Amino acid sequence: MAILLVGCGSTSIEPEPTPTATLEPTPTATLEPTPTAIPEISIKVEFEEEINLYLNLDVPEGFVLEKLIVEKYEGKDEIAFFGIQKGKKYTAGDDITKMISWGHFGPNSKDILYYSDNLEFKNKVKVTLDSGSYSIRFAQNNYKDANYQLMGKLIPSQKQ
Repeated sequence: MAILLVGCGSTSIEPEPTPTATLEPTPTATLEPTPTAIPEISIKVEFEEEINLYLNLDVPEGFVLEKLIVEKYEGKDEIAFFGIQKGKKYTAGDDITKMISWGHFGPNSKDILYYSDNLEFKNKVKVTLDSGSYSIRFAQNNYKDANYQLMGKLIPSQKQ
């Protein structure tokens, strides 16, 4: 489940003109949605009866997902796998060449938006996700009572 919080613009209402005023039509600007507030994406992962859990993630237009931070990690197994693939359906299986981001994370992990085969590997390669749809696979061998809370940090896209 992804929850998006996006800022909204405001408009003002002009008072009605008096009957004696002569008004000329004036062009009005069409408001375009712009990234005015930095939204976050909240991802709640709860395992029930499967080792693999698949979720969809949509990065809104005009933004880039810069970080995916582990806010909460509960479970008996302190190592979990994640894989992120472009598109609405996860089809990569275990083939990392089809994943944009992958690796292992645990209760002491912070930003997991990278790719690396090893939880302890210090030279992880940083990844960002452009606007669009993604699918995520979370794998937890000891999945009973495992759940995580991840927070995605978005920044405005530099593309004009």
